[in-house]
Amino acid sequence: MEQQAKIFKKAKTWNMVQLVLSAIGTVFSLLTIPTLINPSKSVAMLEKSLELTNDPNLIASMEQSIQLTLSPVYRIYSLATIVLSTVLLVCYILANQKLKQQINVSKIPYYVYLGTVVLSLIISFAQGNFAIGAIAITLIGAIPVILVLVNLFKLDSDEE
Repeated sequence: MEQQAKIFKKAKTWNMVQLVLSAIGTVFSLLTIPTLINPSKSVAMLEKSLELTNDPNLIASMEQSIQLTLSPVYRIYSLATIVLSTVLLVCYILANQKLKQQINVSKIPYYVYLGTVVLSLIISFAQGNFAIGAIAITLIGAIPVILVLVNLFKLDSDEE
């Protein structure tokens, strides 16, 4: 029983880490909604910067950024990601309350998060974005979720 209490505490700790990281990410994501709904100001700033630049690589990158910002597929994907991150944040809050009471929680939100990480990496690779730093941050960000899952599986094996 004492061993199980330690595992619940570890799961709760890592869930709290994920909750805090998700809360920060969700707040920053929510701040991008005005730009997603009305990208004209963002595009105007990029076009103004484009006029001041002589570097052909930077110009190509900025033009690609403008096209991406105006793309409806990108805007829909971004809004869906914001909604999903908000839903996952609520799930982490509910899981934290259950773990505090030493009640086993569903693993589905954690699997969904890992699925979004994999999807994000696939999209980045498909677009040709091989930024090692961004990939490393994405993978490091998945560590708390993986550790929550490991502890939840330990709890499942202890119950049997």
